[in-house]
Amino acid sequence: MNAGGYAGQNVSYVFRVQNQDSASCDASIFALNSVLPSGWSGTFSTSTLTIAPGGVGSALLTAASPGNASAGTYILTVGTTDTQASTHNVSATAAYIVYVDVTAPVISITSPVNGGKVSGKIKIAASGYDEVLLAKLDIFLDGKLLKSCASTPQAPNTISCVITIQGSTLSRGIHTIDAKGTDSSNNVGSSSITVTK
Repeated sequence: MNAGGYAGQNVSYVFRVQNQDSASCDASIFALNSVLPSGWSGTFSTSTLTIAPGGVGSALLTAASPGNASAGTYILTVGTTDTQASTHNVSATAAYIVYVDVTAPVISITSPVNGGKVSGKIKIAASGYDEVLLAKLDIFLDGKLLKSCASTPQAPNTISCVITIQGSTLSRGIHTIDAKGTDSSNNVGSSSITVTK
């Protein structure tokens, strides 16, 4: 059983346990356990399975690698022990393949228009997308940070960032607006425009 994800992502595994006791036996309660690489986390959908003789039960293990895990294949072990007969136990292994994210986020400045003239209240808007997790999106004016926005658990791949400034604070001439997005692997994507007051 193999699955993969980027460092820090949850990956789920379904495993099944069959009770091979004879029909004359009572149902067995199997306690679930796991052995994960150091620094990893894992949770079961249930801590025990009650299975009648000849029956099959299933549970879900959700495992997450650390955010700084190196690319590679890691082995996870899932085990069950009959709570009434500790000699009745079994284990199985699964592989978690950690991929490395080397793709920069896609960043765009949606307002104002590149090359346009600005005055009065100036709305600066930028948006970003990352295939794994977009950690933050920063808006700069002439190299000075104006605003920093973060993603939310509900939308971890996208950020929209907006700020309004007064045109009266700008000197006459050309000004540069930059937007820079950083993902969970510290890849940086950017977009830049110029405007004239």
